[in-house]
Amino acid sequence: CMLPIVCLANVLIKIYEVPRNAKYIRDARVKLAKVHPVIVGITGSYGKTSTKIILSAMLSSKYKVLATPRSHNTPLGVAKTINEAALENFDVFIAEMGSRHVGDIAELCALCPPDYSIITGLCPPHLESFGSKENIVKGKGEILENTKTAAVIAADCCDNFLAYPCKKIKCDCVSDVRSDSEGTTFTLNLGDNQRVVHTKLLGAHSAQNIGLCAR
Repeated sequence: CMLPIVCLANVLIKIYEVPRNAKYIRDARVKLAKVHPVIVGITGSYGKTSTKIILSAMLSSKYKVLATPRSHNTPLGVAKTINEAALENFDVFIAEMGSRHVGDIAELCALCPPDYSIITGLCPPHLESFGSKENIVKGKGEILENTKTAAVIAADCCDNFLAYPCKKIKCDCVSDVRSDSEGTTFTLNLGDNQRVVHTKLLGAHSAQNIGLCAR
């Protein structure tokens, strides 16, 4: 009897949850549109959370920044951040955007359309849910279709997105990447300026506690 009971329970839960979740996401979209801070969307097959944390730390030196916590990168996770925040107190909202299928990023962009976006990179593990590299590019490319100002794309995958009309900036300013148990060291080239940068974990097993220093 367990199988039909579980199936019935799942159907009954969806009857309640689907419209409730849709309203929750709709409320977040309306709230964000009323205040409209500068929105930065971050997607990619890897490095989304780390990129978000580092970018938030950098922008916080000048702006009031709200970022989705941990790996909250689904419509409900992003909506939760928006609904629980006093958006009027922030200048920038950074939204991590995860995806497993074509259409997922478009759904997130409908909730929080990005002024700027970042694509951290592409890798084969996403083939499990996307089915092909073409679908991965198409799925991640949805953020470019909705980006208003400009997108920063990792140099090793930038050529995959040439067909998208969004203004694109190839991120090829990092070289000599080395990593160990203490963190990651790399050379950062910005115009005529060059710095060796080191990321360091400030707390054990805490992806939120990343320090950044340049010498």
